[in-house]
Amino acid sequence: MGTASGHRFHVLLCGVALLTAAADLHAAPVVDGILDAIYGAPLSVQTTQTSFGDYAGEASPGSELDAAYVRVEDGKLFLFIACSLNRFYSEFLYPVAQLHVFVDTRSGGQNILRQDNSSPQDFVTLQSLAGLTFDSEFAPDYWLGVGRGSSAFPAYFAELPSASDATGYFLGQGVLGPPGTLSGAGAVNPFGILASFDRSNLGGVDAGCNASSGSEVTSGLEWSVPLAAIGDPTGPFRICVLLARPSGLAIQVSNQCLGPIPPGTCSLGLPSAVDLSSVPGPQYFNVQYPVAVFPDPQRLGARLSEPTPNPTRGSVQFRLDVPESRHVRVEVVDLGGRRVRLIADGVFASGPHELRWDGLDSSGRLAPAGLYLIVAGSGAERQSRRFVRLR
Repeated sequence: MGTASGHRFHVLLCGVALLTAAADLHAAPVVDGILDAIYGAPLSVQTTQTSFGDYAGEASPGSELDAAYVRVEDGKLFLFIACSLNRFYSEFLYPVAQLHVFVDTRSGGQNILRQDNSSPQDFVTLQSLAGLTFDSEFAPDYWLGVGRGSSAFPAYFAELPSASDATGYFLGQGVLGPPGTLSGAGAVNPFGILASFDRSNLGGVDAGCNASSGSEVTSGLEWSVPLAAIGDPTGPFRICVLLARPSGLAIQVSNQCLGPIPPGTCSLGLPSAVDLSSVPGPQYFNVQYPVAVFPDPQRLGARLSEPTPNPTRGSVQFRLDVPESRHVRVEVVDLGGRRVRLIADGVFASGPHELRWDGLDSSGRLAPAGLYLIVAGSGAERQSRRFVRLR
C-alpha cells in the first residue's frame, strides 16, 4: 500500500502540537478510530505484508493489521489498532474479514480455544476459531471481535474460562467516528464497551508475505473497555490481535497478527491447524499495568523543572533547584517504573543544577519513542516530570 494518506499524517502532527501546548498527558483518548498522540509509542508494529490482499478503497477486498497502541486511563483500557478491513456487500462477493482481540489478564484462560465458546452467530464467530493454539505463555481470558458492514460494524465480547460455561454478547453495531457507542436490536453491553472505526487508511503494508511495516498508519479500530470487563487486572497483561475470514465453508487465519508473524509466512490456514507456539517470536504484546505513580512533586524539598524541549526527538534539559545540601538520585524511567538511564546519584550543593538526558538508555542505545518520566528522589521522597520522546 505504500505510505499512509497525507491528511492522516497531518492529523498526527496536529495532535503532537496540541500535546506540546497543553501538556495534558492524563486525558483519555477520543474513541473515533483516529490515533491520538497521548497513546505514545506503539506496543506492536506489523512487519509482514498481508496475505489477505491490498486495501485500495471501499470496493477492494484487502485487510491488514498495522500497529497496536494502548493507554490505560480512568479505569479503562483504550486499545487503538491501526488497520484496514474489507467491507461486506453480499455473500456472492468476497467474505468479510474478522478482527479478533484476545486479552490475557489472569491465570486460567484458554491456551487452545474451546469448541463451546459462546458468541452470537453473525459476521464474526468465536466458535469458528476453535482449536487455535496460542503461544505457550498466552492463555486469553476475554475476546473482542468485529467485522465490517456496509455502513456500520458489529462488535462482540466473550469470556474465555478454562473449564466452566462461557458468557458472550453481541455488543451492538458501531459507526464511524465518536463517541463509539454500540447499539441496535439484540445488543447486550453490560460494561459500556465503546468502539469506533475509521476506514480512511490507504497506507500500511502491501499484499504478499514478505517484510513490510505498518508504522505510519494512524487510522483504524479503537476500543474503550472498562477494566471491570476484563477482570480488573492488578498487574501487567497481554493482548493478541489477529485477522481471519471465511474461505468456502472454512475459516482461514491470515498472517496478520500483533505481535507479528515473521516475514516469509503466508496465511496460517485452518484454526485447528494453527499453533502459534511453533512460530518464532511472541504473537502477543505486553501491556505494563499499573503505570508508575509518584508522590506529590512538592514533597522532595527540591524543585525539578519541566524538561525542554517537550516533545523531543533528541536530548532534554532540566534543572534541579536544591534549597540545602542533600543526596539526590536523578533518573529517567518509563511508565512501568523501569529505569532507562541514571542521570546523577550523589550529594547536590544548595542552589540550581542544570542536568541533561542525551536520549540514550543505560546500554548506550537510543531509547524508543514513548512517554517517559524524569524522577528525582531523596530517601522516600520523590518528584517527577513527564515528557514525550518522538521518533
